[in-house]
Amino acid sequence: MTIDLQSRQFKIALLIIGGLIVLLLVFQAGSFVGFKKAKFSCHWAENYEKNFIGPGKGFGKKIGRELAGKDLFNAHGIAGAIIKADDEGLVIKEPNGTEKAVSVNGNTVINRFRDTLTTADLKIGDKVVIIGSANELGVLEAKLIRVLPPTDLAPPPILPTN
Repeated sequence: MTIDLQSRQFKIALLIIGGLIVLLLVFQAGSFVGFKKAKFSCHWAENYEKNFIGPGKGFGKKIGRELAGKDLFNAHGIAGAIIKADDEGLVIKEPNGTEKAVSVNGNTVINRFRDTLTTADLKIGDKVVIIGSANELGVLEAKLIRVLPPTDLAPPPILPTN
């Protein structure tokens, strides 16, 4: 039995098999995206209290007082001083004393005034404002880090008026 590669039936069979392969790939891509979304939602729900109320806190009779504003975790950004900087990311100490983990990658933009910096330029004690999004573990993935000028600058002199 020989297969005629130029026959109409062979071309139709090849087209049907190709179409099925494309459909299977599209289905697999949809399954992959759905799995990632479900995994994110699951981990986000498991870490809900830690993300929005902070570690060691819980829902209870004091919920109104705990949610007064200072204990909430902003899932889109933080501001504070760098207390740890390494290859894995940063740890930022907020003005209220809370420490937050921040992950930094190659797509993170780091600026001081108009200058673009690298992670190697960041020093412990630098005051920063970080914008990003929290991952399913509650770690802020930095998109933009703005290094603030030192606050110990002397105020400009007041000139006498004549």
